Amino acid sequence: MRLKVGIIAESSSCRSTIDELTLRAQEIDPFLSFSFEDLEGVEVIAVFSEGGFIAEKIPAGIPAIPVSIGGIGSITRAIEFARDYSKACFPWYIDKVGRRTVERLVALLRVVGAVQKLKQPFYAVNYGKHGLLAGVDVKQVPLDDLLLAYEEASIQEAEHIAETWKAQAMGVLEVTWDLMVKSARAYIALKALLDKPLLGAHIECSRELIESMGVAPCLPVAVLNEEGIPVGCGDEALASLLLSIASNLRGRPCWMAHISSVDFDKRQLIVSHCTIPTSLVGGLEFSVLRTHAKHGLGISPTGDIRLGKVTVISPSYHGEVVLAEGKMIQSNMMFTELCRAQAVISMSCPVELLLMHEPLKHIILASGNIKPGLSLILKRLHLPSAEL
Repeated sequence: MRLKVGIIAESSSCRSTIDELTLRAQEIDPFLSFSFEDLEGVEVIAVFSEGGFIAEKIPAGIPAIPVSIGGIGSITRAIEFARDYSKACFPWYIDKVGRRTVERLVALLRVVGAVQKLKQPFYAVNYGKHGLLAGVDVKQVPLDDLLLAYEEASIQEAEHIAETWKAQAMGVLEVTWDLMVKSARAYIALKALLDKPLLGAHIECSRELIESMGVAPCLPVAVLNEEGIPVGCGDEALASLLLSIASNLRGRPCWMAHISSVDFDKRQLIVSHCTIPTSLVGGLEFSVLRTHAKHGLGISPTGDIRLGKVTVISPSYHGEVVLAEGKMIQSNMMFTELCRAQAVISMSCPVELLLMHEPLKHIILASGNIKPGLSLILKRLHLPSAEL
């Protein structure tokens, strides 16, 4: 989820401040890259000024954030610039370089970048519905196209990928070599079909898809998410869209999981899913690869998931998106009847409030608090939301 940010410095005297700010920004979010004056391929532009704020250098169609570094007087001009320049529809910024200031700028850049991503294709593989999804154009990929790409995938390349996965993983349990190669072929097929740049993708993981390929795409989906291609797998395209938006906003992979059990007294959810991005369990080298818990035709990364605060994003059957806060307090419980990657979420609100909104099967878990930025994006998509 690399975000390329263009930098315009309207005076040479502010360059040292910009250098310090961008260096700190990359420490906070290593997936930000900054391009000074060369604006080709950038997704958002930050205009640094001591008060000038001219728009002539800004290419059409790219949102700009005026960043005031000249004190109180230039802040007023930054506000005027944001009003005058139609693409600068995001807040002006503060003039002081400090950790909190840089964190807020990084979050703002991420919001703008995630909004820009909404213009890029959202792929739907084996998806039966046509038309817009929450106002986003959906690019259909029929099941036959996936099966053809799977058949055309090089066996030699698949074996090399499978060998790499096997060598890098901390352990491999119950997984046959044939299943590993089939998973690698599915990965090659999906990567060939999902052209970058893209918003994200949804895979309708039907029985027909699994039986036709002889494998469920659990591990390929986990790896693609790790490589910056947000992909949701299940039967709810809206959940996959929210996963894509959240991952682009967060700047790193998020996890689509389903609610497997609840504890009302403790305000806890037990969640699980077989497509967890490997970085959430410390990387492939800290993952154990296991077969899918139910049908055994997929491979799931498992391990100790990073604990801490999370944003819980729950789409409902009515098209509403519920945003809540929680804390991941336990993982890798190894319940045999659940999907392999498992965690316990301690909710900040009563679980009953979440269930009253009739959530879909899958929820999205994003590390940290992305509610403010996500709320703004949901408004732009005209998706109703509720915060708990």
